Amino acid sequence: WYLRLLALVSLRPGEVGRAVLAFLYLFLIIASYLLVKAIRNALFISEFGALKLPYVMLGIAVLTGVLVSIYIRLARRIPAARLTVHTLLFFAGNVLLFWWLAAAGWKWLCPILYVWSGVFGVIATTQVWTLANDLFTVREAKRVFGVVGSGGILGAAVGGSVAYRLAPVLGTPNLLLVVAGLLLAAAATVVWMVRLRTAQAPASKTVPPPRNLRESVRVISRSGHLRLLAGLVFVTALATTTVDFQFNVVAADAISDRDALTAFFGAVYGGTSVLAFLVQIAMTSRFLASVGVGASLLLLPLSLLSGTSALVLTKAVWAGVLLKGSDGALKHSLDRSCRELMYLPVSPHVKVQTKSTIDTVLDRAGDGTAGAVQLALVEGFGFGLSTSLAVNLGVV
Repeated sequence: WYLRLLALVSLRPGEVGRAVLAFLYLFLIIASYLLVKAIRNALFISEFGALKLPYVMLGIAVLTGVLVSIYIRLARRIPAARLTVHTLLFFAGNVLLFWWLAAAGWKWLCPILYVWSGVFGVIATTQVWTLANDLFTVREAKRVFGVVGSGGILGAAVGGSVAYRLAPVLGTPNLLLVVAGLLLAAAATVVWMVRLRTAQAPASKTVPPPRNLRESVRVISRSGHLRLLAGLVFVTALATTTVDFQFNVVAADAISDRDALTAFFGAVYGGTSVLAFLVQIAMTSRFLASVGVGASLLLLPLSLLSGTSALVLTKAVWAGVLLKGSDGALKHSLDRSCRELMYLPVSPHVKVQTKSTIDTVLDRAGDGTAGAVQLALVEGFGFGLSTSLAVNLGVV
């Protein structure tokens, strides 16, 4: 039965230990991110309103660029696994500080937590996949990444469920203690993963790796493959961040109580993550094998097209949930697996720096552009949700 189970999920016996730990690592990171995302949305919207969200979207883009430039410099000097552990411990300390500030009733915690969570989400997730790229060969990754990705999806479901069930009981700010615990567990998992890392042939060092963000961008600009991947990441972030803004506006109009809003966000994130988990387990590996990466990448924009159309016609909460669900069900399952497979041909010698630039700076640049567009539409021209939806249809 053990071998039949491995065959069902496309694993081989020698890959199980590494795959399980990578699965657990991504599970803990995404569970903590989805939980803090529900917390930050509820706190910010309750304090400032959903229409002020574009300001913090821009803040995330700016801060990410600054921090990733520092991260790339550190990545040249510190081994990736050690840097990952230190980063996770730093993030856990941040969360405990935020909990203390929330208990003290500090008003400006809301925008700071929102911006911090955006930076945390992209850096921590990128670290998972960078380490996974080092753990598996190209042939192994094609089988294993579907299983690893399902850990993130299951983590999103658990994070959303925790927010839904515990926010009314513990109160929204106290959920930050749960986030800190998850991050400490993730750091311990990384230490364990390093012990199972297989020996890899040393990368060619005829060309030194990028020393800073500017050199990383130069490496990307010289590669047609990386340019296309960067463009894909940017446009996807632009579309899905706008979807998130639209969903928050619809939710804020329908629910006024802070803890109820946290629970609602948790329920939606958890439910869509269960659907994404089913997609990842039952569909991703088979779909990639049958139609390839190119056709698989089309499913996310097609699903966003249907959800946006429903919200355009109805402006109802259920349509907002459908739109957000179409994003959540595919972006972190099939679409994410496609993106990670596209990094496999990249030289290990430059992968950490170029992947960090694309998956953090350019991803958050897409978020910032979405924030700037929504800010111009809402604050500059006084347009509402209908115009936002029409503009994003073109992006989709």
